[in-house]
Amino acid sequence: PQGFREYYFCGIALDYCAGKTAIDAANKLGLETYLVEDTSLAIAEQNRAAIIDDLKANGVKICTSNDIDELIAD
Repeated sequence: PQGFREYYFCGIALDYCAGKTAIDAANKLGLETYLVEDTSLAIAEQNRAAIIDDLKANGVKICTSNDIDELIAD
């Protein structure tokens, strides 16, 4: 991933594809990784808080779509 400073993930399956991919990008690739929370849905919404905690514990930063302009301006 040359030339990219940070990665932003979102998706329908926060508790599966989107979340696991974000964790892999942060842990296995060492990339600065964000999950765009307000554009992501969990299959099991009752587990959302635990999923967000797991993402944070694995180095993924949580943001909203409103934060992106400011984050990429740096």
